[in-house]
Amino acid sequence: MKRLLSAILLALSCALPLSAAAHGSMQKIVEERYLLNLTSVPLSPDAGVKQQNILAVSDLANNLITTNPIFDIEISKDGDVVFSKEDMTAVGGLLAFTYIYPDAGEYEILATFRLPDSDHVYVGDHFMVQVDAGGKAGINTTVIILIVIALVIGGVLGFITGRRKADGRPRGH
Repeated sequence: MKRLLSAILLALSCALPLSAAAHGSMQKIVEERYLLNLTSVPLSPDAGVKQQNILAVSDLANNLITTNPIFDIEISKDGDVVFSKEDMTAVGGLLAFTYIYPDAGEYEILATFRLPDSDHVYVGDHFMVQVDAGGKAGINTTVIILIVIALVIGGVLGFITGRRKADGRPRGH
């Protein structure tokens, strides 16, 4: 059983770096006071595929934020706004949102925020997102990772079962 667990952990340790390449993070310094971070999965989505995002804001001096900032998000393509949402509260400085880009191309995400005790709006630079056309030949990275993990686990289980049969021990003992 120790060998099986070791083999599974080895397979996961090989596969996880591949899956980590599917997301990314971009940072902007806002008014030399706050760090605005956007983490997206996938980093460069296909058109029609949901992108999951987390905006995080922290105070540069203290590396944390104690209030819940209020965000306005605007996504545009070629200067035209394609999505807009206002007054979203980022609990503990974190705000999760999703978006499905309808077409391939370059999009801009503008995230502005204000603190609850202030009317001042902090505006950073745009975050750029490259959306692919999709419909590519082949399979995506996640499917490949799952196939590799299944093959490794199947191989290890087959090896253990084969050894038990060769030793004359019944299965499950």
